[in-house]
Amino acid sequence: MNKKPAFSMDLVRECIDIYQNVSKVGVSIIDNKGNTIYCPTKELSPFCTFFQNVIEDKKTCVNFHLSAGEKSFQFGEALMLFCPAGLVQWVSPLVYGNDIKAYLVGGPVLLLPADEYFYKEIRKKHKIDESAINELIDRMDLVPVIEAKKARYYAELLNIIADYISGKKVEQIQRKREFYTIQSRISEEIHELKRDSRRITEYYPLEKEKQLINMVKVGDKNGAKTILNELLGEVLFKSGGNFEYIKARALELTVVLSRAAVEGGANLKMVFGLNLNYLQQIGEIENVEELCFWLIKVLDRFIECVSSIGSNEVSGIIKKSISYMEKHYKENISLQDVAKAVYLNSSYFSKLFKEQTGTRFIDYLNKIRVEQSKKYLRQIDMNISEVALNAGFCDQSYYTRVFKSVEGITPGKWRKLEVR
Repeated sequence: MNKKPAFSMDLVRECIDIYQNVSKVGVSIIDNKGNTIYCPTKELSPFCTFFQNVIEDKKTCVNFHLSAGEKSFQFGEALMLFCPAGLVQWVSPLVYGNDIKAYLVGGPVLLLPADEYFYKEIRKKHKIDESAINELIDRMDLVPVIEAKKARYYAELLNIIADYISGKKVEQIQRKREFYTIQSRISEEIHELKRDSRRITEYYPLEKEKQLINMVKVGDKNGAKTILNELLGEVLFKSGGNFEYIKARALELTVVLSRAAVEGGANLKMVFGLNLNYLQQIGEIENVEELCFWLIKVLDRFIECVSSIGSNEVSGIIKKSISYMEKHYKENISLQDVAKAVYLNSSYFSKLFKEQTGTRFIDYLNKIRVEQSKKYLRQIDMNISEVALNAGFCDQSYYTRVFKSVEGITPGKWRKLEVR
């Protein structure tokens, strides 16, 4: 058996030297206690150094970096967060085995030039005297001002470097992201049931099952996943923690999905073979989280069976465009960008998208962003500006308006209802 190579700090230094030279953005390595152990420029940002010296709690920035690294590890993706001084930074963990060895810290940067209000907030929050504020203003000239889109790319690039150094494979990273997303959406459904007891019935939700069948038959993967998550949430809510009960319901749903795939035109022999394989797999699953993740992957496979024979050229274009939106929602993508990705004129694509989905392009994109923002809203120590930034909205007020138009309440109120 091949032995895993030892963790190499020399490789870490080499990678971030290149990162700093290419991006011209600050970067450093901190250990798992928050101590700086390497910086390509030999010293941290003059602004950061002075800020840490004048604030009362010297651990403020250290705690922020460690917390940001933990969030990045939890979500399995690059996050941009506002540091205690109000600047934007990103932190990615270096993982060896199951242990976090160190963190890569990118930034700081500004997304907009600092103004009088910015310094007023720093002074008020950290009780800094006037002379120290003037010193900070002088040092702010060395902090780069870049657009949010570029900052996202830098954050993602640093995360890719961290994953490479950690020896992670793309499939492992993607699996972790999918796993977390599924658990979040099921958890959201359980919270909704707790909040609105009128939705709970003693009977099996046949209407939802019918909706699921219809979505599988037409190859609507995202719609089917939404309904399946709702069904799983209801099953878990009613189970009382009985794992065998949950497993039995999951087995029934597997049969429902296979039947829907066949009705959608999938090859009967292929579906039958998959069912036999899944019956063997389900017996080996030992916890609820893995069971729910497994069932979503079963759904994916059955829909692939339908799509491989049932999709025409138009539906294929729409699926490709939606896939592009789901992959690039954090970026400042436009109708023209997505149209270009599917090789269509933007006017024709806009018309086609509305005809096929019943929704305008921008409304569909915003719904994706709102849905993604919920996983960040559950982190109560992420402020609304950070949530908006990481969900693809550059403007907090616009994010709030869009969220309210989709959910009927503001993101702040949604958070209070969700975490109470």
